[in-house]
Amino acid sequence: MDSSRLVHRGKKSWWSGNVKTLCGLTLPAGTAKAPWFPILLKACPGCEAVHQLTRNGGK
Repeated sequence: MDSSRLVHRGKKSWWSGNVKTLCGLTLPAGTAKAPWFPILLKACPGCEAVHQLTRNGGK
């Protein structure tokens, strides 16, 4: 699956500008873009699984 067509969840490093996604990818500084309408795009299954686990406290 082409990961460039997926919406990932992650955190941006204020120091380097890299984005570390919940599924383990590291996107180099300047390559990550926030979509205008994320509901219209497919979410990364790995990021969503980790998000659901952390949101529900692992239950």
